[in-house]
Amino acid sequence: DASHDHSAEAFGLALMQLAPPDSLIFTHADKDTFAAWYYHLALGQRPDVTVIVEPLLEFDWYRINLAASEQRLVVPAQPAPTWRQAIVAANARPVCDAQYAAEQPALTCPGLR
Repeated sequence: DASHDHSAEAFGLALMQLAPPDSLIFTHADKDTFAAWYYHLALGQRPDVTVIVEPLLEFDWYRINLAASEQRLVVPAQPAPTWRQAIVAANARPVCDAQYAAEQPALTCPGLR
């Protein structure tokens, strides 16, 4: 019975609170992605950030959908050398990586203090 497990809720909330303004938040697995999507898309929190599922960037359908749903995001036509690097280079915004951990939500934003 997982009805008393609020770790995903705590993670999603912390993620939205910790993200710098206008940041790109890269997620990497189901747990961090679904928590981020729920708070960002379903609850409408932090419309200034963009949640990007890094493992899905290799799929054309995902990049097309991402570009259509995130109007301020520039999604280049070619990876350079990776899709992540191309997106980061094309968007002058803070970049963060989400990592789900029930004990301590982690949002790493290299280059920011």
